[in-house]
Amino acid sequence: MPHFASPDRGRRLLCVDFDGTITERDVLASLITEHAREGWREFENAWRRGEISSVECMHGELGLLDMSSEEMDRYFASMPVDPDFAKFAAEAAAAGFHLEILSDGLDRYIHPILGRESLSHLAVICNTTQGEGSRLRIQPPYPVHCIDQAGNSKGHHIRLRRKEFDHVTLIGDGLSDRGAAMAADAVFAKGELRLYCEQQQIPHQGFHCFAQLRPGIAAVSNL
Repeated sequence: MPHFASPDRGRRLLCVDFDGTITERDVLASLITEHAREGWREFENAWRRGEISSVECMHGELGLLDMSSEEMDRYFASMPVDPDFAKFAAEAAAAGFHLEILSDGLDRYIHPILGRESLSHLAVICNTTQGEGSRLRIQPPYPVHCIDQAGNSKGHHIRLRRKEFDHVTLIGDGLSDRGAAMAADAVFAKGELRLYCEQQQIPHQGFHCFAQLRPGIAAVSNL
């Protein structure tokens, strides 16, 4: 059973990734893969090599879409979430954890999807957007240069939150979580984040879905 730190010795923060962690698929990556014109892989590969930031990558990829705002929003609305996430979030709150959704994705789809699932009350830190369709412009939440090449530097966010919290747990799945994995006290990882943690010898626990994490939260609430 996954083990979560007990909240009895101070405030505990859970930072949870959105794309591919809360949602069953990476929302923006799926959109680009399925609908962008040829050339999007050049931006993706440049980001993976650390040559451009995720914001530069997203701007380049979005520019290769021929979709109206309405078409884009319909696509976003079709994205399913992990069926156990809402229960996990409620149980985490009952166990004394503060949960924040920490995403390098876009408010354009994160807030509507959470609203659809009756989860609008959850705190969200993500990139904000202006504009319509392929002309979306992305504004990161932090005006800092990020070593993890993210628009929303999750590692930077965790370091800031240490002023209020004694223990920080990360739950994530992707390369945008690398900086956060290095900054967090505990890491639950799947997908590319799990591979990265293994390669960098970052202590972590693997998982596949929130159904696997719920027993650990329940155990803390019973302490």
